[in-house]
Amino acid sequence: MKSTNELVKVSLMLAIALVFQIFFRQFGQMVVGVLINLALLMTVMTTSKVGASMVGVMTPLVAFMLGIMKFIQLVPLIAIGNVVYIIVFGIIYSKKNKIWTNGIGVIVAGIAKFTLLFFGARLILPIFMEQVPPPIYVTFGVIQLYTAVLGGLLALALAIVIPNRYKSEK
Repeated sequence: MKSTNELVKVSLMLAIALVFQIFFRQFGQMVVGVLINLALLMTVMTTSKVGASMVGVMTPLVAFMLGIMKFIQLVPLIAIGNVVYIIVFGIIYSKKNKIWTNGIGVIVAGIAKFTLLFFGARLILPIFMEQVPPPIYVTFGVIQLYTAVLGGLLALALAIVIPNRYKSEK
């Protein structure tokens, strides 16, 4: 963290992401996934890739600790997927509100996250789990692309209405 201001913003975004996980879990992955991805990209846009990565690593860990996620083996895979999503978007993201550039960033980042989680579930999880429950394959399928892209587009829409004083100085 480069400043106290950035630390406060990251902490706030982590708190918001955790509220989404805890209070909206009854709505399932289609809603919570969108909200978490929205929070991750809002964190990139208001702080940094490092700050957002911290949130992206903490959310699956907390989900497991609270019993929202049942398998510890999923935590590293989801954390890595979140970090890939954050970094890819962060590289493409333009602070000048270039809607096409940022929209492409959301799509490319969503595809990167989906690809990592899709193949990770099929190639890596079987190494660590004796039998991967079939619902995990569904969870790590095209739903990931939907939640990443929709959450990202909602983050871009929200970023348009947020005053510049809350956005990252970078």
